[in-house]
Order: sequence, then C-alpha cells, then structure tokens
Amino acid sequence: MTNSNIKLHIGLHVSDVAKSQQFYHDLFGQAPIKTKSDYAKFETDQVVLSLIQHPSQVKSGFGHMGLRYPTTAEVNQQYDRLQQLNYDLRKEEQVACCYALQDKFWIQDPDGHEWELYTFLEDVEKPSLKVEATQEATACCAPSCCS
Repeated sequence: MTNSNIKLHIGLHVSDVAKSQQFYHDLFGQAPIKTKSDYAKFETDQVVLSLIQHPSQVKSGFGHMGLRYPTTAEVNQQYDRLQQLNYDLRKEEQVACCYALQDKFWIQDPDGHEWELYTFLEDVEKPSLKVEATQEATACCAPSCCS
C-alpha cells in the first residue's frame, strides 16, 4: 500500500472519555474533531483515533502504540512539550528494540495504554540489545516484543 490518502484508524476503549480526551488533546496538540458524552474522535494527517467509553472493555498488556517522527530533534521537542504539561515520561536514547536503533520516550494514557514517540535511526541485527550497556532492557525490548 502506497496510497498517501490511507490513514491508520484506532478504536480505543477507555474508562473515562473526558480524562482520555484531555490526554490525547495534549499528546496530539489538537482538539478532537467530534465529541459526545461517551466518545471523542481525533484526526491527524496519519491517524484517526476514536475513544469509546467502555470501562469493562479496557484491557492492559495488549502491546503499545507509537508515533514515529523523522528526527531525534522532533522527538525531543515533543518530549519537552509534554514534560512541561507534567506528564510522567520515560526517555530512552540509542536503544535497539525490535531490530531497530531508536531514540524515543514513553508516555501512558489515563488507562495505562503505552505510547512510544520515537525516531528510527538504523536497522540492527539483534532484536533487543541496548547500545548503552549501563541501561537495563525495558519491556518493549524483550524478545517477545517483536514476535
């Protein structure tokens, strides 16, 4: 698929649409395009995210979602912006994860869904090896992350 009009759509169950709406407003840096008492829809150039309030369907451990940026500088701009909004962020630099060297950081939405904001630096041959030996492997960089 190379059609530039194609967008990724994510339908995400949330426990509190108002809390999630604020988080995703901050994450994307824009307001939702549609809101209801139990629903909010965000649309960027690349993704359509529908938040559906359905607390009994919120599941943890399904994996994670990510936003890929062209450069480390752009990742760092997003990190600084979200840090100023007092979000708990986990930064990782020069991390080999899923056969790719990346600079990134992690953020969680109000239901604990993890988002990885990253840039791809280069392909690597090992699936989950940290470049900096002093850092411990994270959950994403476990071999099960990429299977």
